[in-house]
Order: sequence, then C-alpha cells, then structure tokens
Amino acid sequence: MREVTIPPDADSVPLAAASFLACLATIIESPFEAIARPARGEDAATGWTVTRWLGGLGLGLAAVANPSSFSWPGPWIARSHPDSPGAARSVVMFGVPSGVVWDPARHDEFQSDWIADGFLVAAADIALARPARPVAPATAGSVDAICVAGSAGEPARTLDAVRAIGGHGLEGD
Repeated sequence: MREVTIPPDADSVPLAAASFLACLATIIESPFEAIARPARGEDAATGWTVTRWLGGLGLGLAAVANPSSFSWPGPWIARSHPDSPGAARSVVMFGVPSGVVWDPARHDEFQSDWIADGFLVAAADIALARPARPVAPATAGSVDAICVAGSAGEPARTLDAVRAIGGHGLEGD
C-alpha cells in the first residue's frame, strides 16, 4: 500500500472529503489527483460522483456494519463523527483487531470510539477481479528423471517407470 497524502492544492476540498479521497487513493494505489472529486456538499463515500467513478473501475464501496468493532485482515476506511476531536476525517484501518495504519490528515491520534462509519473497497465482480490464469505452455517438454520419496524429508530415489494415480500423484511418493 502506497500512502497518499492530501496535496496542498486540495484546499478547496473540505478535510472530511479530502481525507476520504486520500484513503481511497491509498487503498487502490492511485494518485490523489486521479480520484474523482465529489461536488460541493456531496458525500465522498455515498455520493454519485465517487461511487460512479469507482464503478467504472469495476469497484464499489460496501458499508461496514458496526465499524467501531469491525476487524478485517485487509484495508478499509473509517470515518470519524463530525464532532470528534481533531476534526471529521477518514483513516485507513487494517488488521484483526483493526487499527489505524494511515491517517492522511496526519493528526496525532484516532480512537475507535470516534468512528461513525466504515467502508470496504470491493470488486463489483469477484471473477473479474481475480488475476488472469496463466496460459499453459504450448511447447513440448521432456522427462529427465522420475524421483519419489516415501515421505517428506526422506531421500528421493530415481525410478525408470512409475504409475500415476489420478487425484493422488505418483505411486510410492
């Protein structure tokens, strides 16, 4: 994950929106400038602009139920209550239990009881989000040796021939 800061020229974007956009940019590893900017007064997480832009990338935001106690082994975005100390802002959370791993506003602390809501960045279609399967080699190969071992750690022995058992492997290996 590449940590994205709020650029100095983002003064026209309120801190609550700018920190959310920086968290989103951090999670999808994109420059801040590439993230769609919500219209004035539009919620960066639930408004049309950012969610439609994410949809074009095959991504979406999924709201987290009970975000103050949420644990996830991947990154997610937590937003603080508007009246929280240090101003309303978003941070990237990570882990089980979840904790702050990146605060683009660079404030000193962020406590879990300040969390108002949370969002996961999710693939719109998991099958499309998976890495492409490697193409099987199209060249001919050759067998140089057949070696088997009775169990892990035992020395392997070379055979002239062996019987392959479907779903199990080589006989004696």
